[in-house]
Amino acid sequence: MTGSVIGHARMATAGHYQDLAAAQPLQAGRLFLAHNGTVPGHELLAAAHGLTLATGSDSEVLAQLLAQAGTLAGQAAVLEALTPGLPLALLALEGDTLTSARRGHPLHVRRAPEGTYLCSLPFAGSEPLPDATVWHFGPQGEASHALATTADLRRNQGGPAWTPEPAGHARGAGHRGPRRGPQALPVQPRQ
Repeated sequence: MTGSVIGHARMATAGHYQDLAAAQPLQAGRLFLAHNGTVPGHELLAAAHGLTLATGSDSEVLAQLLAQAGTLAGQAAVLEALTPGLPLALLALEGDTLTSARRGHPLHVRRAPEGTYLCSLPFAGSEPLPDATVWHFGPQGEASHALATTADLRRNQGGPAWTPEPAGHARGAGHRGPRRGPQALPVQPRQ
């Protein structure tokens, strides 16, 4: 995808909205990431995986682990482990491969002779990408991988009910989803 560009406007869910270091797309090595969604407990996840964070953005953990994933299935596993059942829309550019993922949030694609276009809003000639999928678009063509969980936009909005609780802490009556905490991911280094 020579000359590929990604742009993004995101409501700040972690970090300070005036912190330009957290502006997206974020960079992790050769990977550039634009992400709309929430990564609950991102600081705990970073510590669990030995990551050093340069921003207060929860998306930075996602960027770093996606950069290490290596394969489409590996990237799907990272998304499932870090954002299980939560709405997301994601674009990641690494070299000549564009990765997109959606669960609950819209993402539309238009394939044209000069390139592939993706946007969260419908546009002329576009079609929605299937929900709960991860896609690779590159010189070798396209490939997709299903995500194991779907998003319930009415229940799983992130926030306190999805934030990992300290060990031994009783969950309150307002709990809206399964308790999630830092998990070790089976991330294989790139060859």
